[in-house]
Amino acid sequence: MTLPKDVDVVVVGAGAAGIGTGVALSHLELETVILERDEIGASFRRWPDEMRFITPSFPSNSFELTDLNAVTPNTSPAVTLDREHPSGDEYADYLEAVADFHELSVETGVEVTGLRNRDAETGTTPASTESDAAPAVDGGFVLETTDERVHSESVVWATGQFGSPRQDVFPGADACSHTSEVSRGPTTRPRAVRTTS
Repeated sequence: MTLPKDVDVVVVGAGAAGIGTGVALSHLELETVILERDEIGASFRRWPDEMRFITPSFPSNSFELTDLNAVTPNTSPAVTLDREHPSGDEYADYLEAVADFHELSVETGVEVTGLRNRDAETGTTPASTESDAAPAVDGGFVLETTDERVHSESVVWATGQFGSPRQDVFPGADACSHTSEVSRGPTTRPRAVRTTS
């Protein structure tokens, strides 16, 4: 895989926020790449088998409103999946379908390992060799990844709270299991489940 060296926007994370943001940016004709360390909708794919969306997914056609679980105004997980309460795997399938339909540039298997501002004075980043020098563009960011270095004018961090839960969000949180800690398949249900970041 070869990442682009320079783009207008890098979106980090290919979950609901990342895919929805990628679609919005594509309408603005900004060169955008979405970087995902796993796969599209990876956090949803890790949901326990019995977990479903609580909010029903359905389009309010009589008012021309967007499906509450949609990531774009003109799509509906309910229509795509033929289900009001999708599972994590089903919702990840919906996100993949949206990314494919909009031909989003999603690079999977790429983890962002560092992010820094570019040197606005010279337009380059500190580099040890000439080949490491960034193109002369004022401002922006440099993203170090497990694949290659990417330069962008803007970065959207859309990694979500599921992948990096906080254990100290409220007194007594340590007595709960975060949803990301519940294994797939048959499980002993925890006494309480916390979904906040």
